[in-house]
Amino acid sequence: TNKESMGLKQANRQKKTSERVLSTSLLAIASSFCLYIAGKNNSRPLNIDVFSSSQSTQLPSNPLLRMPNDGRRRLEAIPLPDDRRKDPSEIRYAFLGTSNTWGAGIGSGEILDRKTFAFPWLVNPNARNFSVRAGGPAYAATCTSTIVGEEMFDVVVFEYYMRAHEGIATLARRIRERFPDAMLIFLMNWNPTNIHRCIDEDCTSDDELMLNWVKDHGFDIQNGGLLHPKVHQLFEESTDTWSWHSWGLESKRNIIYQASHDVGGFVSQMEAPENPKDWIQYADMFASDAHHPSKKGHEQMARRVLNIVEYYGVIREPRLGKFTTSDHCVNWFETGDTRGIDISPNGVLESLLNRRSPTFDKFALSFEGSEGWIRINNPFGIRMELYIGYMTTAPTSIYPKTQAVIELLDGNGEEPVTLDVDAVAEYGNRPVHISRVLKVGIVNAGHSIVRFKEMEKSEKPFRLVSVLLSTGKDD
Repeated sequence: TNKESMGLKQANRQKKTSERVLSTSLLAIASSFCLYIAGKNNSRPLNIDVFSSSQSTQLPSNPLLRMPNDGRRRLEAIPLPDDRRKDPSEIRYAFLGTSNTWGAGIGSGEILDRKTFAFPWLVNPNARNFSVRAGGPAYAATCTSTIVGEEMFDVVVFEYYMRAHEGIATLARRIRERFPDAMLIFLMNWNPTNIHRCIDEDCTSDDELMLNWVKDHGFDIQNGGLLHPKVHQLFEESTDTWSWHSWGLESKRNIIYQASHDVGGFVSQMEAPENPKDWIQYADMFASDAHHPSKKGHEQMARRVLNIVEYYGVIREPRLGKFTTSDHCVNWFETGDTRGIDISPNGVLESLLNRRSPTFDKFALSFEGSEGWIRINNPFGIRMELYIGYMTTAPTSIYPKTQAVIELLDGNGEEPVTLDVDAVAEYGNRPVHISRVLKVGIVNAGHSIVRFKEMEKSEKPFRLVSVLLSTGKDD
């Protein structure tokens, strides 16, 4: 609308007044259900990097990339001319990410509620949101063709920064081979739980979770303390040294940069304070759990995506490629639907949240008596790699070490695999409850049985959430 266009122009005029004003002024138009602004955004988006790869055989024709004379890895992207741009109303978006992209942390969790604030639908109300809670990119990387099916997309957005090492490069390459001309955008986000207090000034020894430091002062960041004035005062007056955990690691950032480089993508970083203790200036960007985005945070993420799309443009007539690997996956974590596998009589499909709403609950399969089996079908006429998804926790595990073994119907089978039930270490000492994906072995065409046996007593039984078949997954 004209009102929205005027709001954007006004925000753009004010964006250089201060970094903080920039973060909020670009969101002035976010009150509408769809954040689209007709026409081209003439201001180059901030905090982005553009990459390409000389080794790729299917470089995107959008954006048009060229290497600067100084030989830096960072590239310059040339915005598409108007006669090659697709009309904004026709752009097809896909989002692959974590619970942040799903829309967790605020609201009822119902799909109709999430569509009013989660950033994929703020970008475009018809966007396809393929995000899975409690998961990283491993599932999407293994099951890319199962997920996207026969659909066509012009823009694909990835949001997996914290767990990027679990397969973001493979996922991006599979998306690129399917959509050679699509704009691929990698989001890098932080939250207050990434912040640690250094025990020494150089931050070279042990550190302390910011959440625990606040609790020692009588407050709880994740239960009413996020916006509390006295909590903010603690940080304003603090003389301690503070550091970023994960967000500031060059090795972690390089995973995203390299993945983007390999497929010719854009990297968009969330604005962050130079001194981590100044996170309080961004407190309203997060939900009350201090982990997921608030409605304002979702608006900011949507604007970051739209700034790139509007400035560089999306090609009018993109090509559709073919997947070089095949997959077949069954995931009941979000739906409770286990069709596609057979389950031993002692198998129990349980709710993890005990919610009445099936669109908000989470589901897992366990076995009474500490062991059980599933029967899977490989519909392809070739041998396939078998992966399984299962639940883990940190910093201590509530699940038992469990062995999984493939039993082929001809009587042969694979060696047992012991499943690691500890969550990934990227969350430090912060309590997390997330899924992992692990390769179990190779299955022949047709039916195979996978047996599970718990190796120890634990607080909760082993919980299985997905079965994945793939002809190949390279990281």
